[in-house]
Amino acid sequence: VVFTAPHNSDGLTYHLARVAYYLQHNNLNSFDADYWAQVIHPKNPTLLLLYTYLVSGRNENLTQLVQFISYWVAICAVYGISRKAGNSKTGSLFAAMISALLTEWLMQATTVQNDIITTAYFGSIVYFLFAFREKHERKYLVLTALGIGLAIGTKTATILSMLPVALIVLYSLFQSRARLQSQLNNLAVFAAGTLLAVCIFALPSGYLENYRIYGN
Repeated sequence: VVFTAPHNSDGLTYHLARVAYYLQHNNLNSFDADYWAQVIHPKNPTLLLLYTYLVSGRNENLTQLVQFISYWVAICAVYGISRKAGNSKTGSLFAAMISALLTEWLMQATTVQNDIITTAYFGSIVYFLFAFREKHERKYLVLTALGIGLAIGTKTATILSMLPVALIVLYSLFQSRARLQSQLNNLAVFAAGTLLAVCIFALPSGYLENYRIYGN
């Protein structure tokens, strides 16, 4: 990744184009462009690219470092989820290594795409839900909510991916041996945390601005 400059079509046509525009104009204001993706996509991943580019001394080869880190976070998440699901260390490590060799993951790790970032977020979300089911500590619900807010603030398509996550939420929060009141309290904490995370990390990333400008 250190020797590879951003190169794929999506990165060149709108991810990096937005970074360049924000740098040139010294603000994050909405702007008109011939390509719709430059205009309406959430800004959080663009800010990550912008941050990485600046803190690396404007080194374009390190711009996609966030994606490379996300690749390893996703691998660790697979291992953690497998362990929480009851598999052995060897089996979990095998599952993680298989994930590390997936062609899509390897290709995404050296681009400025959003998909590997959302993969890391969803891996963290599922891991924290399983951790809550095991330890019943509400900090894991807060971390899950944080992951949901960041994922939605990174890519709009993640909203559809929240449907299977909802099933894991129900599996983790509602257990047959727990008291109903305790389960409802946990659900309330999770719902409040998710709403707060969406308001802080998702809505300001472009959803509110798109609604203000385009009405949807």
